[in-house]
Amino acid sequence: MVDRVRRDGPDPLLHWKVRLFFAGAAVLLLSIVLDRKPVALVAIALLGVAMVVVVTDRFRRRDGRFAEDEDEPGDAAP
Repeated sequence: MVDRVRRDGPDPLLHWKVRLFFAGAAVLLLSIVLDRKPVALVAIALLGVAMVVVVTDRFRRRDGRFAEDEDEPGDAAP
């Protein structure tokens, strides 16, 4: 279920992911304080964009890892 493969380096998009989630949370709290539904919709949109970035980054990394695994020596077909 959970992919625990060691990565070569830090996530290059980590800072953007964190910023998007914090911005979405801050805007959502602002919408609660102001009691404005349109502001909540903006927060939902920000959090949706953040989720899209996370999911696409995971698929990109997974596809890249499988491509590297195919090139390993000793895995040649008979």
